[in-house]
Amino acid sequence: MVDKGFHIDDDCQRRGIVMVRPPFLKSQTRFSPAQAAQTQKIAKARVHVERSIQRLKVFKLLKGPIPWELLAVIDDIMIVAAGIVNLSQPILSSDKFQAHKKLSSCTSSNTLVLNLAPFLSVAKTKCGS
Repeated sequence: MVDKGFHIDDDCQRRGIVMVRPPFLKSQTRFSPAQAAQTQKIAKARVHVERSIQRLKVFKLLKGPIPWELLAVIDDIMIVAAGIVNLSQPILSSDKFQAHKKLSSCTSSNTLVLNLAPFLSVAKTKCGS
């Protein structure tokens, strides 16, 4: 989910990431009914994205200036912090969380599926494919 100012379409496409951007009024004065419905769905999801980002901000290391000597490993730090946030209590209840159905349908002993493959050299499990 990105806002109007983020120009990362090509990067997302190369990595197979579906980018969601809310519609914006240009020369129109009103959204079409379809655009209004899409904007409402995105706004509901955005609240939860913002809550997840807030959870990242509570890490002491990410609260202030990052020491220069950690710059080389900041990507790894963010991946670990995001992983911890993702493994914490869900923000959404299980009936509203789409990925819950996918995870609960796993039959192997690996019930945790992390898709870090685009960022790390991690093999996919049978459950995640």
